[in-house]
Formats: sequence, C-alpha cells, structure tokens
Amino acid sequence: MKPRQRLLRTNPQTAGQENLSAVDLLLHLPCAADIAREEIYRPLQDTARLSEGKLSLLMTLKDAGGEMSIGMLAQHLGVTDATTSIMISRMLKEAQPLVERNSSTLDRRAVMVRITARGEQVLASVLPEHYRKVLAFSEALTQAEQLLLVGLLKKLIAERKPK
Repeated sequence: MKPRQRLLRTNPQTAGQENLSAVDLLLHLPCAADIAREEIYRPLQDTARLSEGKLSLLMTLKDAGGEMSIGMLAQHLGVTDATTSIMISRMLKEAQPLVERNSSTLDRRAVMVRITARGEQVLASVLPEHYRKVLAFSEALTQAEQLLLVGLLKKLIAERKPK
C-alpha cells in the first residue's frame, strides 16, 4: 500500500483530500538525505574521520584564507558560537589536529581558528572524491532541476527560520 493510500485509510480527517503531496514530501525528503549521508558523508567519516560539520569547517577556513574568528566561522557555518567552539575543541584533541586556536593579535578577546598544514593536506586528499560523489548523487537531475530543487528547499528552510 502506498503512503498516501495508507494515510487516507488510517486517518479519517484526510478522507476526501486529493492533494496529499505534503505526505510524499515528508516521506521522500528524509530518504534522500539518508542516501546522501550514506553515499557521500559516510565514506569521509570512514576514510578521513571527517563529519559533515568538520568538512564544512575546513572548507570555510580554506575559503577564507586559512583563518577566521570563532564568531565569523559560526556565522558562515550557520551554527552558534558555542557549537563551533565545541567542534573546534574536539578537533584539537585529535592526535594530528586539523585546526589550531589562538588569540587574535588585534583583539585578545577574540579567538581565531586556523587550518593547519595537516588540515590542508586532508582537505586536498578528500575533496576530489567527495566532489565526484556529490556529482554522482545529483546526476539523475538536470542542472535546471537541481537549481529548482535547491530553491524549493531554501524556501522551506527560510519559512522556519526565526525572524
């Protein structure tokens, strides 16, 4: 039995409603995310011990020229300063840290995070394969479909962000 049919049969409040695409959305969106995590991010974790968050953090630092304040880094990652601080603290405990943390030379109250040479090496070694997997995952959609989907997902997310 299809999810729509199951909903119609088990929930009398939906009886007679023809447009249950919201149900399809909620069923397929997590499935697509799970597949992406399994195919794209699990190999990064298994081979380089990089989570989605760590990869994003390293790419953000690299893109910014190698160093950023915790506040700016958090803003770019879309998380809180506290979340970023915790992630950095955990990364610093690794045998070969991919980042380092120092006080700013301009403002000692500001904490700066810098990608290490080891972080640069790890990033350089994983990005080509990671990019290949991202392309393979999305190849079922045309570029126009990909852009449309991204726009729609952004719209769903924006509707729920606090204003």
